[in-house]
Formats: sequence, C-alpha cells, structure tokens
Amino acid sequence: SGIAFASLGVLCSAWLAGAAIDRFGVRRVALASQAGLALGFVGFALQTGVEWLWYANWFLLTLLGVGTTPITWSRGIAAWFDRSRGLALGLGLMGTGITAFAAPPLMTAVVASQGWRTGYALCAAGIVLVALPTTWFLFRERTAVHGAGGASPAARAAEAEGLTLGEALRGYRYWMIIASFFLVSAAATGLISNLVPLLTDGGMSAAEAAGYASLLGAFVVVGRLTAGWLLDRLWAPIVALLVLAPTAISSLLLQAE
Repeated sequence: SGIAFASLGVLCSAWLAGAAIDRFGVRRVALASQAGLALGFVGFALQTGVEWLWYANWFLLTLLGVGTTPITWSRGIAAWFDRSRGLALGLGLMGTGITAFAAPPLMTAVVASQGWRTGYALCAAGIVLVALPTTWFLFRERTAVHGAGGASPAARAAEAEGLTLGEALRGYRYWMIIASFFLVSAAATGLISNLVPLLTDGGMSAAEAAGYASLLGAFVVVGRLTAGWLLDRLWAPIVALLVLAPTAISSLLLQAE
C-alpha cells in the first residue's frame, strides 16, 4: 500500500520538478533530489511501526526524490545528442535495470543478517557515498558547459522545438500519452512491486524470489538498450508496441499460473 502513496507523491511533485529543471537546471535538481531521496531512506530506517508515519514516509520519499527519476536524466542526456539520441537514452537509463539486477539479492542478504533498518540505511549510504559524488563531479549540462550563445545551431534549434502548454492541452496526442502512461504504469508498477510477494506466496523462498526479481533487472537493461537503438530507426509508437507486447504476454502467463 505504500506504493500508492509514493505514486501520489510523484503526481504532486513531477510537474514541479519539471518546472524547477527549466528554471534552475538539471544538475541542481538532480543533486537536491538525491539528497532528499537519501533522507527518505533514513526515515524508513527510523520507522517505529506507526501506520500513518509509514505512509507519510512513502509520500515524502517520492516528493523529495522525484528529481532522481527519468524526468531529470532524460533531459540531461537528450541535450547532448543530435544523433543516436535513443541509444544514448537507453545507455543512460539502463542504470535502473543494473540496480534492479544487483539490489534484490544484496538487500535480501543484508536484511537476513543485519535487519531491515540496516537495509534502508545502506540505501541512503549508497546515495550519499556513490550517487551524489558521481553527479557532482561528472554530470554536466550542455548549456552550462557551452552557454546559450556557444551552443551549436542544432542544439539551439532543438531547444526551440515543442509546443506551448496551451497547445499541448488542446491537442489529442497529449491526452493519449497521458492515458497510455497511466495504463502502462498501473500494470508495470502493480506487477513489479508485488512480484516477490507473489512468488513467495507461491512457495518460493525469499532468496529464490529475489533471484527472479534480479533476473527482471537484467532484462530491463536489454530492453532499454534495444528500445533506444530502435527509436533511432523506427517510428516511436511502433517501438512502444514492440516493447509492451511481451509485457502483456508475460502478464497473461502469470495470470494463467
């Protein structure tokens, strides 16, 4: 049920993160959100069993850390590439899959030996000791490096592309994208967040279930790279169909089980 409050946090803050990126830049928002995400995990480590505090922590985790989502990284990556932008996005965003591959068995072992509080504290420490320094030293915005006047003509043209908010709201494509995101997120979030409990309820041990969850992360890496490569060559809706069809089939197979 905490996932529902996390989703509510994203709903309340994603648009603010986008506005902040436009005003303050991608790097500042990413750094602030990483610090906020670490604080959210510290909050989980300090939970006392009070139900409303548990829900509030989920909400604050996403409210403070929304700038660590693809909203930020996609903007930062896309600004650097005029060609092969899809593959660049796939390479950058496959980090989610790498974490999903490595984290389940690691955290299962930590929780089993040191307890769940240590597990949450380790998540916070990883952000502070690895993610924040990496972003601080290595993540640069194209406009910050070259300046608005020094950017290439292609970069300036890309910056000028797009619709105003009013134009987007009056068009049907925006609402189709919103509806598609809602349906895809409902299915994927509902399945992924409940995968380990589903498998353990079916008789698997926690370690076995974590192994399957880890395997899912490996396929996320493959999927991100493949989708990015295809986006540079095919119409984007066709790529979406090719990527989502296996997800739909796998959901049907799970239902059949």
